[in-house]
Amino acid sequence: WFERADNLVYDRLLQLKPQPSTDDLLIVTIDDESIARLGRWPWDRAVHARIMDRLAEAEPRAVLYDVLFLEPANGDAELAAAAKRLGPTLPLAMEVPGRGGEALSILPPLPSLAATRGGVGHVNLSPDSDGIVRRVHLAEGTAEHLVPHVAAITACRTARRACELPTRGQGKALVRRAPYLIPFAGGRQHFQTLPAYALAQGEVDPAFVRGRTVLV
Repeated sequence: WFERADNLVYDRLLQLKPQPSTDDLLIVTIDDESIARLGRWPWDRAVHARIMDRLAEAEPRAVLYDVLFLEPANGDAELAAAAKRLGPTLPLAMEVPGRGGEALSILPPLPSLAATRGGVGHVNLSPDSDGIVRRVHLAEGTAEHLVPHVAAITACRTARRACELPTRGQGKALVRRAPYLIPFAGGRQHFQTLPAYALAQGEVDPAFVRGRTVLV
């Protein structure tokens, strides 16, 4: 009962005092129009390489590229070269139960991408008992290897500082540390957005992106 009441209070506080928008953040959307123009999903890796190259040319402050690249595919060489130029933060996947009888498997990006200077993090969410996501854990993984959340890595890169997050935990299965309540900012159009096709097709002035934190 107390958990439900606590959640209701938090939801109400977010409505009463929403976070302000900021021009420092730009969201690149993989939307219906981009899929219509660039081809059905999943895109060839060469498409992602073009988007990364356009971003690299624009010199953003930090980039979170929230697309999983776990299996080999056409265009991997182009993608790896573009990622090296851009240095985005990339996600990995976690499977519970894991493979081969393990309690948890951590599936990193392709080896050619795993060393990106933007770092690699998890993208797991932690729904509350009512199914609503109000929080994330800023570090998840195994007891021996906790992985930071991609948003935490990106925030630290934006602030030009190192992330001070737990690196070890306790337990045999999925370990979650550093819970963080999400200060939701607002609904759609709260932040500036840009369709992915516009970047891929070279229709964006680099000055529009320069110096901003970009979430793809």
